Amino acid sequence: RELVQQLEEWKQKKDPEPVRDEQVVDYRNRLKDDGIPFVPLYQAVEFQPELTKEQRGNLEAALEDMGLLDALIIPQKHMEQAMDLLENGCDKIITSTPKLMTSNLTQFLKGVPVDGCDVALVDIEDALCSILAYKEGQSFYIDEQGNYGMGIVVGKARDKVVSRYIGAESRRRYREQVIEELENQLDELGQEMEKVRDRLNELNGDLAQLEEE
Repeated sequence: RELVQQLEEWKQKKDPEPVRDEQVVDYRNRLKDDGIPFVPLYQAVEFQPELTKEQRGNLEAALEDMGLLDALIIPQKHMEQAMDLLENGCDKIITSTPKLMTSNLTQFLKGVPVDGCDVALVDIEDALCSILAYKEGQSFYIDEQGNYGMGIVVGKARDKVVSRYIGAESRRRYREQVIEELENQLDELGQEMEKVRDRLNELNGDLAQLEEE
């Protein structure tokens, strides 16, 4: 029954979403209730077309490790109100400080308009321009090998990651993959149950024969 429920939930999903704590979900609901527009980073960007599959996986893994993948982009005029709500909430917000005339995250990602969202493309681009594409002191940076830095913290993301969230095509592929896996599990479970029923029928037949004797 649990597998069937999971399958139905995935079939009804328009887009996969990262797992979120209930407190994060609650904060985002409060933003909606107060009319504050927002969009998670992964929903607002696509990979630059020249990136390889490996580079895409490296970048998504690094963004996830840094806590940026599902971090919110909020228009500057709503930032103060959003930060006030955050005092009694739980989430991550990108506070943009664009670094122009230098190599930044727009080298790897491009902003895309999001249907039904009042976050402007310029807000998305400002967020991308706030993260460098190379190491420089204690800045925030990510490169295509999955190396990243967050102030005094530096790291290297896990490799062999397949992008699941960045880009509409990645999300579509991941959704179809999960649905196929769940359907396969249900098929295997059904086959096992059929074997059990067949065995029970055999045992019942043997029992009836013994009673006759």
